Amino acid sequence: MLTVTKDSWAGYLSNFAILCGLYLPVLLYSMFRSFARTGRWPMLLRALWGYCFIAHSFVLYHYRTSLASWGGFLDGIKIADSGWDNFIPIIGGVILLVELSILLSDNLQRGLLPMKWLETLGLEKVILLILALLTVVGAGFTTFDYLYHAQHTGIGAVVVGIGVFVLDSLQLFLIYLINYFFYYINHYFLIPRIFKEKGVVYYGFAVAGCILLFYPIFVTLMSYLPLVKRMEFDRFTATTSIFSADGGGLPFMIMVLSVPVIIAYEWFRQDKELAVLEKEKTATELSLLKQQINPHFFFNTLNNLYALSITKDEQTPEVVLQLSELMRYVIYRGKEEQVSLEEEIKYIEDYVQLQQIRLHKQLDFQFEKDLSDPIPNVAPLLFIVLVENAFKHGIEPAEKPCYLHLNLRSRDGQIEFVCENAVEQASDTEGGIGLENLRRRLALLYPDRHQLQIEAGPDCYKVNLRLNAIVPHPITQSEENA
Repeated sequence: MLTVTKDSWAGYLSNFAILCGLYLPVLLYSMFRSFARTGRWPMLLRALWGYCFIAHSFVLYHYRTSLASWGGFLDGIKIADSGWDNFIPIIGGVILLVELSILLSDNLQRGLLPMKWLETLGLEKVILLILALLTVVGAGFTTFDYLYHAQHTGIGAVVVGIGVFVLDSLQLFLIYLINYFFYYINHYFLIPRIFKEKGVVYYGFAVAGCILLFYPIFVTLMSYLPLVKRMEFDRFTATTSIFSADGGGLPFMIMVLSVPVIIAYEWFRQDKELAVLEKEKTATELSLLKQQINPHFFFNTLNNLYALSITKDEQTPEVVLQLSELMRYVIYRGKEEQVSLEEEIKYIEDYVQLQQIRLHKQLDFQFEKDLSDPIPNVAPLLFIVLVENAFKHGIEPAEKPCYLHLNLRSRDGQIEFVCENAVEQASDTEGGIGLENLRRRLALLYPDRHQLQIEAGPDCYKVNLRLNAIVPHPITQSEENA
C-alpha cells in the first residue's frame, strides 16, 4: 500500500476499495456468518468457509497476471524486493490466521473444546511455543536456500539437509531467545520492580539502561553465528555499529509494546485468582450452613421419636424406619449440589407424614404439584425449611384444627413453591435460624435468580419462593454480534 498510494488520500482510498473488492467473498461471509449458522445446510456452510478463507487466495494468485493489469495498481506493489506475487499469499495467510483464532476463541468460550491444558501453559510457554514454530519454519527456508545453492542431490542431500536444518534451528532459536530476553526481564523485573514501584520516569531510564548494557553484547555474539554470515543478515553484518542496523530499536519496541500485554495478562490472572478464592469462600460458607441445617433437623425428629416411645405407640417401628430414610436423604443427598425435584417432593411428603403421626391432631394437608418436562434439578433441602417452619410456629402450638397447603409448579426451568399454614398467634420472628440460613443459601446458590416473599397475617402465614433453576449461559462475542 505504501508503494502505490503515492502519499495521497485518493490513492490510498482507491487501492483500499480495490482490495475490498478482491476479498469481497470473505467480507460477505463474515457479515452473514451468524445468519448462515442458523441454516439447514451445514455442508454448504463448510464449502463456503473453505472457499472464502483458503481457496479464494489461490484463485487470486492463479489469475495474478490479469489482476496486475486490472486498474494498474498491483503491478506497482513490491514486497521485500521479491515481486508483488507475495502480496496475495500474505493477505490470505493473515486472514486465515485471524479466522482460526476467532473460531478457537469462540469454541473455548462455548466450552466445545476440552482444552484445559491451554490454561496451564501460561503466557511465557505460549510465547516460547510460537518462537519454536517460527524457528522450524525459518530453518526450513534457510535449509532449502542452502541446498538450492549447494546443488546437493540424492541421499547426500537428505543427510546434509537434516544436519543443516538442525544447526539452523539451534541458531535461529538462539536469536529468538535473545530477543525474548528483553521481554522476560521487562515482565519479571522492570514492570513489577520499577514501573509499579518507582513510576514511568524510572522505568524509561531502566529500559534505556537495559538496552545499552545487554544489546551490544548480544549483537556481537550473533554476528559470529555461521547462519548470520551465510544468509548475510544485513541487520547484524552490514553495519559497523555495535547496536546493529536498527540502533537498538527492536528491543526497545519489544519492551514498550509488551507493556499493555503484560499488564492485561496480570490483570486477568489476578482476576481469575480472586474468582477462585470467592468460589472457595462460597463453598465453605455453604458447607457451614448445611451443617447448621442437619443438627436442627436431628433435634426435631429425635424429639418426635422420643414422644412416641413414651406413649409406646404401635407406630414407633414405622416411624423409626421413616426417620431412617429421612436421615439418609439429609446426610447423603444433602451433600450433593443438585438433586431431582421428584426426590425433594418425596422427602417433603415423608416428612409431613412423620409429623402427622407424631402430632395426633387434625390437619388439613394438601400438596398440589404441577410439573412440566423437562423437570429441573434443584439444590437439596431448600423447601423443607419452609415446611419445618410451618409445623414449628403454626401447627404444633395450635389448639384448633389447622391446615398446611403446599403448591409446587415447574415450567421452563422456573420453579414456584408456595407454603401456606394456619397460625393462631402472630410470631415476632420469621422462622429463626432456619429461615436465615435459607436466605443465605439462596443468595449463594441462586444469586439474582430467586424471589422469597413472606405474607404474615393474623391467622395465616404464607411464603412464596420462586427459583430460576436454569443457569444463564454467558453470551459469547459471536452471539452478541448476532
